[in-house]
Amino acid sequence: MRVLRYELKLSEFGYMIASGNIVTTDNVVELQTTLPIKVIMPEGYEDQFDIAVPELIYDEEKIPNFRDYYHEILLDKNPDWYLYSCEVTARSLALGYCNRKIDKDVSVIFEEVSQSIKFRLVVQRQNNKPDSIYDVYLLAVSNDLENPKIKHYEARVTEYFTDGRRQLTFTDESHRDPISDKFVYIDEYVD
Repeated sequence: MRVLRYELKLSEFGYMIASGNIVTTDNVVELQTTLPIKVIMPEGYEDQFDIAVPELIYDEEKIPNFRDYYHEILLDKNPDWYLYSCEVTARSLALGYCNRKIDKDVSVIFEEVSQSIKFRLVVQRQNNKPDSIYDVYLLAVSNDLENPKIKHYEARVTEYFTDGRRQLTFTDESHRDPISDKFVYIDEYVD
């Protein structure tokens, strides 16, 4: 086994997991190329979406009742909607959902959560390769011990591949300028 630790400076966008083509100039997923991403809740996290209240971004005129049933969509219990993307930053998770019947998509955004959010994503591949697996973990916001006015943010993604895994850690603090450089810290384990 080998271990490699390094850091990368991030662009203006977060880390994107998607089941279709990503247009790199603006981090948008081409919906017509997507497949459903399976969401698996780990034991002990089944009620996490009962506590965290997301921001919902959608066209209320074209999808009038979305707010009433978004919770069952998050739990993968509504066959009309499926997860097609997950964007991760230290401060937030942005989940992209699609409904092909009505040709609409919705963003569900969790920011500054008071309780951690954790789930596994299983992404189908369109080229007959094995599914890609990711564990996504948005930690609860914590206050600095020396200066309680400063909030600490952290998210982690673990990518699994044939001979190993890569853990990415995203961190940020509330006093930092929103446009300042952001880094991801990576631990790579290969057998």
